[in-house]
Amino acid sequence: MWRGTVESVEGGANARHRAVRPQRAIRTWRRILVSLTIAGSALAPMAARVVAQAPLIPGDVNGDADVDRDDFTLFLPCMAGAGVLLEADGLPPGCALTADAGGRVPADGDRDGDVDQDDFGLLQRCFSGPATPANPACVSGTWLPMPGDRQWARQTLVKECDYIADCSFTEDATNHAAAAPDADGYGVLNDNRIHWNGPDWVRPGEAAMGAIGLMAGARKLHSDSVGIGRYDRILDRFFQTWLLQRRQPIVADAGDDRGAVCSDVEYDAMGKREGCSGPNAAVTGQMIVAMWKYGQYKRAVGQASLADQWLQDAWPVARDGGEFIARQVNATHQMVRSNSSGEDLWLTDAVFSAAAMRTLAVWSEAAGQSPVRDYAAAAAGLTAGVRAMADAGVWKGFFRYRDASGGYMPCHGDQIDQLCLLPYEAGLLDAGDPLARSISDFWTIGDRRSPSIRMTPHTADPTDWRFYGTHLHHYFDTARPENQRLSPGAGLQLARMEWRQAARTGDLETLQRAWWRFLWVEDSARSGLWFGATGEREAGVGNGIVDWRRVDDRTQSAHSYERFLDTSAYFIEVVLMLYHGIDTSYLPD
Repeated sequence: MWRGTVESVEGGANARHRAVRPQRAIRTWRRILVSLTIAGSALAPMAARVVAQAPLIPGDVNGDADVDRDDFTLFLPCMAGAGVLLEADGLPPGCALTADAGGRVPADGDRDGDVDQDDFGLLQRCFSGPATPANPACVSGTWLPMPGDRQWARQTLVKECDYIADCSFTEDATNHAAAAPDADGYGVLNDNRIHWNGPDWVRPGEAAMGAIGLMAGARKLHSDSVGIGRYDRILDRFFQTWLLQRRQPIVADAGDDRGAVCSDVEYDAMGKREGCSGPNAAVTGQMIVAMWKYGQYKRAVGQASLADQWLQDAWPVARDGGEFIARQVNATHQMVRSNSSGEDLWLTDAVFSAAAMRTLAVWSEAAGQSPVRDYAAAAAGLTAGVRAMADAGVWKGFFRYRDASGGYMPCHGDQIDQLCLLPYEAGLLDAGDPLARSISDFWTIGDRRSPSIRMTPHTADPTDWRFYGTHLHHYFDTARPENQRLSPGAGLQLARMEWRQAARTGDLETLQRAWWRFLWVEDSARSGLWFGATGEREAGVGNGIVDWRRVDDRTQSAHSYERFLDTSAYFIEVVLMLYHGIDTSYLPD
């Protein structure tokens, strides 16, 4: 219902929204409104003015306790844009609202004096439909006790973007001021290395996800007039230097794995490359998606010519990666091997390979490049293979892989983890599917067996520190220490799926679950794992999120250096979802 409508404005267009004239902005929002599946096809005229009052529910412009088409109708003519203070500048023509003594109109949901896309995001988030009371908790209820609201969210984006930046092997990182630009590893983003001992080992998949999160956060900060020069330099060095010019993670030999991105790249303390191992289809897909997102990012921050040049220059790398993926496809099951020596067909390889093929279809057209194959058809086939992995049994989710030794039968292996919800979390499948809600239910309330698999701890007291932390589960070996850990990364990935499910269906319960999971991660009184809240530092670097805490002993957690880039990326993406209504799919916009 709402998917993508806010992102399209918050992204590239948002960077220039302050210069858009009010009437042009109104026309833009009218086009967006048409795309929403709201009852009624025409905007009914509203002659009577609505008396100003601070609405209990943002978006309830006419004060009738629901948020529906009538509220949209009243809202649109009053949307003059960010920074246009209605008290000083007067109401736009056609606005049927009256301001209160403080100069606020009911359309000003965040009460900051203007009516802009942030207010639209609040209205959109609280939409309930006609004669259906909106939930007062849709934005700021008891399950969202966040301080500072949008200002807090902006500061949070800066903190986590700074953390990702501090994990780069460049002079812009706190611990790498002496990084030599001619070193092999110059520009790389480590997945968790914030020490003084060089880039060491690198996982390009996590680095790609970290770059995607950094770009998403930087785009929003740029649109809010926050300086992003440091982030921009780090991204340039990652994509332009480390990946494109030096091709550090790319398999260059003539075998069937040529063009692949390695799972691991090893360096010495000075940044000299020592090896590249584990060519991997999922990692290759992640890097192709990140490369495309880099072009989108450059365009969104006002560097259109550089974006166009990047699409041309980087096409051979992306194309060759796509051909590596194509060589790994199992046509019978429409799934993907990790590499030419692999046998099992893993869900994660298929999901990111499908995302890569969809990206290449858009990329080849945008760059005017002749496609090597029918990328759209390849993506459709892989997506069908992913759908066939759905598990609607007692454990709701997706099977993790097809076991080659067992006749390629779908299998969970020995655990339930994030792979079981990846197709929805990554945006490959529509999270409006009923199965997405069933997955949320399973991860929240268990499988109702005895003993039950409980992925989300429940306590009688919702202020208990464990409330809405997230387990991973090894069901063959229940004594494994991982079963006693609560994982912020898994919770954030689940929150991404739940937010998207709520946005597609209007399901406020799954939205509430997403908020609670986010709250568990960020709150120093709950998980205490986010250094951005606790103020802790390790190796001179703050921010970032420690990997786990024991559910039965709050004093035990992962080492403080175990703060992974992809977890910070998920954190950034969930902030954008919850506070700004921006979808963060890994597919092309």
